[in-house]
Amino acid sequence: MNILSWLYYKVYSNIVPNYLFLLKREIKDCQTVIDLGCGTKSPAKYVRSKKQYWVGVDGFGPSIEKSKKQRIHDKYIESDILKLKLPAKSFECAIALDVIEHLGKKEGWQLLIQMEALASKKIIVFTPNGFLPQKTIDENTLQEHKSGYSYFEMRKRGFRIYGVNGLRSLREERAGYKHSPRWFWFFISELTQFYTCFFPKKAYQILCVKTVGAINVRTKKTKRPQ
Repeated sequence: MNILSWLYYKVYSNIVPNYLFLLKREIKDCQTVIDLGCGTKSPAKYVRSKKQYWVGVDGFGPSIEKSKKQRIHDKYIESDILKLKLPAKSFECAIALDVIEHLGKKEGWQLLIQMEALASKKIIVFTPNGFLPQKTIDENTLQEHKSGYSYFEMRKRGFRIYGVNGLRSLREERAGYKHSPRWFWFFISELTQFYTCFFPKKAYQILCVKTVGAINVRTKKTKRPQ
């Protein structure tokens, strides 16, 4: 990690309400987390605490292997996330980051229902604000965008929402900037993040958080899934 990356991940993201700051704050009260569609570069690497137990799930084998080499999660499951078979309330938190937009709309809503069944405290979804086109990446057809979810749709589903990565009007596919130089528009985008965090309707992406109720919980002690 170079000095600029260190400053961004270790300093900047701990004081500015950006994606990593918000995600870290929302998961800090959860001891067990399942990361659905974890891919190769899950933010778990930057937001998880040493006391937390993370399980990464992905349907693309090469992504699992790359993530394993980085030791991002404690355990991995190679599986289609919609066909995952785990006991109800197996984790305190279920997250799907940059995942739901890769599914058809019907499958996307199905994923949310499944996440609510898996989690005893909360579910967290990170996705573009509305439909954002994206093609296959690195020969992984699972990276294509097939649907979009707006601020208004997620609010109706009972989510609290933060805007992420500044104004939607500044960016394009794969979080790129519509104009150059990149460093300048990164700066402008980060300035607008202070606005979109709390007024997310015009944000480029949205971090959606929903509290769910535990069922048949007889003890407050959290056990790690096997």
